[in-house]
Amino acid sequence: METVDGALLQDITVTNITMRDIISCPIYLRLGARLRGPKGKAAGDPNTVAGSLKRVLINNINCFNTVSRYGSNITGIPGYPVEDLKISDVYIQCAGGGTPDQVKIDVPRT
Repeated sequence: METVDGALLQDITVTNITMRDIISCPIYLRLGARLRGPKGKAAGDPNTVAGSLKRVLINNINCFNTVSRYGSNITGIPGYPVEDLKISDVYIQCAGGGTPDQVKIDVPRT
């Protein structure tokens, strides 16, 4: 699920899903801001509205044989976090094949 450009994504329930051979992120939640509006609506402008991603419930998800180079991704943007997210009873099995360099990656937190 992804929302950009001021859209609201809220009050979503995803439950009782089984996935196999996934080639991307099994769980992908992103609040983005392409901010393609008129001048004065650029990133960093206090009048910019990024939208929201909130009140999401993900429950009873099983994923088998997903590609290991992708994890799950939950991403907000500075000043606009993903809010009120509940994830429970999730099992994700990766195909394997990661490298020692991938283990060293430090994902920045803002």
